[in-house]
Amino acid sequence: MPSLDVHLAWATPVKIETLGAHLEAYVNLLPIINTLRVCNRYGKGPKAAVTRLPPELVDAIEQYLITTERLRLLEEWTSLPKCWYEECEPHEHFTEQELLEAWQTVVFDAVPVLTKADYKLVDKRLFDEYLQTGLDQEEWYDLRDEADDEHQDRQGQWFDKVGSPERAWRGYLGDQAALFREHFGLDIWTSHVQREKNLRRGKTQHSTVSY
Repeated sequence: MPSLDVHLAWATPVKIETLGAHLEAYVNLLPIINTLRVCNRYGKGPKAAVTRLPPELVDAIEQYLITTERLRLLEEWTSLPKCWYEECEPHEHFTEQELLEAWQTVVFDAVPVLTKADYKLVDKRLFDEYLQTGLDQEEWYDLRDEADDEHQDRQGQWFDKVGSPERAWRGYLGDQAALFREHFGLDIWTSHVQREKNLRRGKTQHSTVSY
């Protein structure tokens, strides 16, 4: 039966990369933090040293774990959407090791010097230029295919996090929606937005917003 009740909801825009990283860190650490608190409060026996820790130190341990996990996950949540936003550069689809190998073998036709110290010698701007201009070398075609495959794969990984435009499923954020509502009393809403066309690449840019 139709209702005449009026409901008011406040929606605050939040940066989805930060929201996702912090939520995933919270979910990952929840069992550990709960165990730490229980052992600190109720642990028994001569080997239960954690019971002797003051609450302030337990809080400091929790904050250290949370901060470390957030920083680790924020790097992933920040890098993944760049491919969906069409804000990535070709060289970013390779690891440092892969980029160094390609630079040494294709550009210099030499045996790769696989040391991290040599990575700074790679001219990433020139590498991107070579990759995009389609130099008539089979090696560059292979590298371009690898970059395209990684580009598509990262878009798929981003959709696993926040959901794709074609599906109602909201990815990882949707899977954790019930927990988020139970623990914080809030709902997460996300949407993919089409932006202007990237004239340099000839592709339409997108962004993912959240409230």
